[in-house]
Amino acid sequence: MLYCLRCDSISSSNNHSGQRHHNNQVEAPAPAVPAPNPDYARFNEQFHRNRNNFQQEDWNYRNQAAQQAE
Repeated sequence: MLYCLRCDSISSSNNHSGQRHHNNQVEAPAPAVPAPNPDYARFNEQFHRNRNNFQQEDWNYRNQAAQQAE
């Protein structure tokens, strides 16, 4: 891909709108990498906390039910 400095566009060839492209072409810059979502870490932490709490409550319930069955 070529990036034209004159008309501020990216072209895959030397043709641009049916005309020869301008001579001031440079390689197109690499696409920007998106920044990590700051909310993801908070979400991930809360998700695992909720899952662990659920597993503990489930274990407590099953353990209590087993003890009552004895």
